[in-house]
Amino acid sequence: MNRLHNYFAGILAQQVGLTNTYNLNIFDIMVIMALILVLTLVVYNITNFIILNGLKHYLARTKILFLNVIIKNKTFNLLAPLFSSFIFWSLLKLLKQYCANHVLIINSFYYFGLSVLLFLVLFVISKFLWSFNDYYEARFEFSEHYPIDSYVRVGVLFFWVIGLLIIVATLANTSLITIFTGIGAISAVFLLIFRDALLGIMSSIQVTASNIIRVGDWISINRLGVSGTIIDISVMTVRVKSFDNTISTVPTYSFISEVVQNYRGMIESGGRRIMRSIKIDINTIKECSDELIMNLKQFKFVDDYINDKRKLKYTNLELFRSYILGYLKSHPDINQDFVSVVHHLEPGQYGLPLQLYAFCRQTSFDKYEEVQADIFEHCFAVMPSFELKIMQYPNG
Repeated sequence: MNRLHNYFAGILAQQVGLTNTYNLNIFDIMVIMALILVLTLVVYNITNFIILNGLKHYLARTKILFLNVIIKNKTFNLLAPLFSSFIFWSLLKLLKQYCANHVLIINSFYYFGLSVLLFLVLFVISKFLWSFNDYYEARFEFSEHYPIDSYVRVGVLFFWVIGLLIIVATLANTSLITIFTGIGAISAVFLLIFRDALLGIMSSIQVTASNIIRVGDWISINRLGVSGTIIDISVMTVRVKSFDNTISTVPTYSFISEVVQNYRGMIESGGRRIMRSIKIDINTIKECSDELIMNLKQFKFVDDYINDKRKLKYTNLELFRSYILGYLKSHPDINQDFVSVVHHLEPGQYGLPLQLYAFCRQTSFDKYEEVQADIFEHCFAVMPSFELKIMQYPNG
């Protein structure tokens, strides 16, 4: 920036004929300041007109996605203030260089102009970084699963911290090394004050780089009582939308320090587990009579089982179990790439639990519950045909 200033300042000084320092009174300085301000406003209006009416319209017709994103984010709108503030600062530096008196007034305006220029540079850098993030999200389909906004936030934060340190060092008329030395001396206090911010930054990078969570993932953190779909991942927090449409805000570092259950694998595999039991009244379990076997042979799955086994004796629970297993294996909404099992659990005072274990193709909550209800309603409906009853305890 100083090289650019020295180049323009040298040309301007040569044209005006400035060779020595001059003693100016306060009135002369105010007049020069007014002229500098007017010239800056003229430069701003001309530059703004060229950018808004010329450059932006020309670039918009190129149909280059990145340029269109920059225009949409109004990044070019900062170029006119940036260029005019550079002219303002350069002229003030020229005045400071050739004016021998009233140094305090000139320095005040000079450092003000420099601070404005540096702030505008930081805003332009931030705009370009966010424009790149928007371009990435619009250009690549996998951006939904691999967002980079956490990295962009860290980058913006890094540039702002460095920029503010440069501004402070400039206003204090000292070097960056001195500023960093001072920060190092109070690093313990700094870490204590910004502990959560630093944890958030590192955790955000880790969860994004390790692909632990993504926007759209269904997650549960049992200790915190959080369960729902992730709708936003930022440096400090992750927002989770629960199934009752409430939104929970969880610190990002909780996804590193806590046990997080992510259901993404279940959804991507195309199988959501069904694992529920029917409690059979043990008193209704018995060997099948010939008449009962003949009646149950009307069910295809039972008939296939009997023809395959060719046993002398069958129990009604055995045939019911074989029927339910066949029913699950033929059900269109049960994923046959996964195991399906119908088996006993340990009997107790509430009967013999007969557990159905299978994987439903429908992973969304409503469709999954509909399929599960359909399966168990069918089980309850056919139980009387097998002369089985559900274990029930009357009230009182």
